[in-house]
Amino acid sequence: MQICIVASTRPNIIKQYGLIRQCIDQKINYYVLHTWQHYSENMSGNFFGELGLPTPDINLWVSESNRVDRMIEIQSKLNNMRWSGAKPSIVIVQWDTDSDIIVAITAKMMGIKVAHNEAGIRSNSDIPEEYNRRIIDQISDYLFVPTERDYERVITEWLKGQIYLTGNTTCDCIMDQKYILPNNKYIFMTLHRDSNVDDKEVFEKILSDLVKFQNATKIPIIFSVHPRTIKMINLFWLNRLTDMFVLKEPLSYSDTIRHISWAEFIITDSGGIQEECCILKKKCVIMRDSTERAYIGSVLRKWDLFKAIAKLNKIDSSKIKNIFNPMKYKSISKKILSIILANGLS
Repeated sequence: MQICIVASTRPNIIKQYGLIRQCIDQKINYYVLHTWQHYSENMSGNFFGELGLPTPDINLWVSESNRVDRMIEIQSKLNNMRWSGAKPSIVIVQWDTDSDIIVAITAKMMGIKVAHNEAGIRSNSDIPEEYNRRIIDQISDYLFVPTERDYERVITEWLKGQIYLTGNTTCDCIMDQKYILPNNKYIFMTLHRDSNVDDKEVFEKILSDLVKFQNATKIPIIFSVHPRTIKMINLFWLNRLTDMFVLKEPLSYSDTIRHISWAEFIITDSGGIQEECCILKKKCVIMRDSTERAYIGSVLRKWDLFKAIAKLNKIDSSKIKNIFNPMKYKSISKKILSIILANGLS
């Protein structure tokens, strides 16, 4: 009997980190399936070594960047490999990526149980990730929910699987990191979502506003630039604006946590970084118009960056609470695995 832990993107690896470590520590029979949806070494491959994890047991080496083609490629490779002769008793997928939904559906078709780590999150928005997470929840046998608010909502959705309030496994990974930086004044920023960077007019307006803010406040902006964001910057000839910031290639996880922990505040459209801001009690401007992770300390942009920052400045940092460990367990990943083991799935 085996557990298959699925990783596909940098946030997935972070959130599955604790489960992998617990499997190693408890000598549980497991393996890691890595789809390589994040094709950059900095965004995915290097993460395993940096976090002290073994290299993935199975790599799908997904090459397609188009969403539909990528999903077809993943399912085709899973079908062809038949799980490489290692058909697990349960597959643990994490959240809402294209890789997660295709692996979950394929597993169900093969009669394999599916567990959804970070289930029950909803943004009620018309985006692919929302469809993915809702469908995964519908077909999952076990749903591990990160917050009390998500749990209270998801138990009303008449899902077939067993639902557990466990907390967010990001906590396990962050608690294992050491983060010390000189206390210099700066703002930390990431941007990568289609809605922000794929339209030249929208992207240029965001960058122009940020340059104006930086010039007015004299607070430097450190911009950790996603590979696809770099691609769009070059395509739209926006270097004249981005050159005004301190640009960095995608940071290692420990460096990302260090930069978040010492920043004045964070500007991001990353769901994972929103969670990390909450856990580290940092204020955050969310560059989206809706989010599945509303918490005290975060402000939605609503297309007016200056008003969002002004609202953020009124928040008392001491009142930001870590909502992602509601049960106060030392190890959220350990709790999830104990549930799986108690159900005789490994």
